[in-house]
Amino acid sequence: MSDTKKHKINSKFRIGLIGIGEVPISVRLQWNRLNFDKGEFLALRAKKKEQILDNEMNNELNQSNMELKEIIKRNYEATVRRGQISNKTTVSDFLNKTDEEVQELKDSRKGSPIYPFDPKEAIDIILVQTAMLHHYGFDTEKLLTEKMLFNEKRPD
Repeated sequence: MSDTKKHKINSKFRIGLIGIGEVPISVRLQWNRLNFDKGEFLALRAKKKEQILDNEMNNELNQSNMELKEIIKRNYEATVRRGQISNKTTVSDFLNKTDEEVQELKDSRKGSPIYPFDPKEAIDIILVQTAMLHHYGFDTEKLLTEKMLFNEKRPD
């Protein structure tokens, strides 16, 4: 079964035949080393998975040259699928979600050493607002164009 004296001591401890005080320091140090290595491995694996997901997302973004209407539609559908929007969702619900996202944007100002805020938190606010407009049947692209033209002609 066990190959070495350390393995036998380890087994006896695990099944409760001996207490922690009877386990030599060398065996306990082995546990610490194994736990550290395992933790380091799990952290590296998680980082690698995150890099793979980021690469896949970047590839998808590079391959798709989505129009604004499609971005709005896909975001709305994903939000509905996640249960965040239903036929019972009200303007107040959207505004409360917007307030939540604004707070997250404010909080993000503390965490980034590179940017004065997290740009993805700013995008969350935009996505909530476009989802609200889409939910109530407005043409966001048309409204953006109209507002931009109005702003270009403003005297102030």
